[in-house]
Amino acid sequence: MDGFETITERHGHPGADEVLRGVGQFLVNNCRVEDVNCRFVGGQFGIVAPNTGGEGTVDLANRLCTTLAHSQLTCRGQKIQVTCSFGLCDLEMAGNKSIVEMTEQAMQRARKGGGNRVEIHRPSLAA
Repeated sequence: MDGFETITERHGHPGADEVLRGVGQFLVNNCRVEDVNCRFVGGQFGIVAPNTGGEGTVDLANRLCTTLAHSQLTCRGQKIQVTCSFGLCDLEMAGNKSIVEMTEQAMQRARKGGGNRVEIHRPSLAA
């Protein structure tokens, strides 16, 4: 989730928690039953999308990114707009390296690129 720290500063921890619950529910409502959604830390969520090839994963992330940006979540009685950045990596790309670390690198590139976008881990772009 982009700007989680700003949401916490503006609306306090109870407001940020409400937004986190809203994003979690958004993911449940917009992913497949077999997809596994989880929260890592802060405003970071993870999605494991089994039996989804690289192109399908990119399509899923782009759809979620666009749909969330056009949605409004409730935060302490106010409607707010939230965007997200996605970092993608598949198991085949990971090899014997940490898929979480590579996904994190791709997500950081998405955030540095302005947020509200999708970046794919590419070994040649690893930091």
